[in-house]
Amino acid sequence: MSRNKANTRPELIDKAPQTTGWHLEDPNQVGTDIPVDGYDAEPWNGVTDYCLYQPNGEAIAVVEAKRQSRDPRVAEQQVRHYVTEIEKHQRFNMPIKFGF
Repeated sequence: MSRNKANTRPELIDKAPQTTGWHLEDPNQVGTDIPVDGYDAEPWNGVTDYCLYQPNGEAIAVVEAKRQSRDPRVAEQQVRHYVTEIEKHQRFNMPIKFGF
């Protein structure tokens, strides 16, 4: 069976943050498909798959999911770029602690 993003999220990806106490239905804790200001449309689309938020509203983690067939170094470059851009807009100038 071929998986697409719509069925991969609930079947595989969403379970990881849920098992560690993140509530995906609470937009104050978890955001999905968050546009990243300041991105260059190439080579990425400028939308994070997930952002995990601290109680003060600052992002603490950015998660970028890729197909298993993709080179993980591409996702690493992409998440580093997103972290850098999101950090520029953090109200309290807090660095993002994690990129996955």
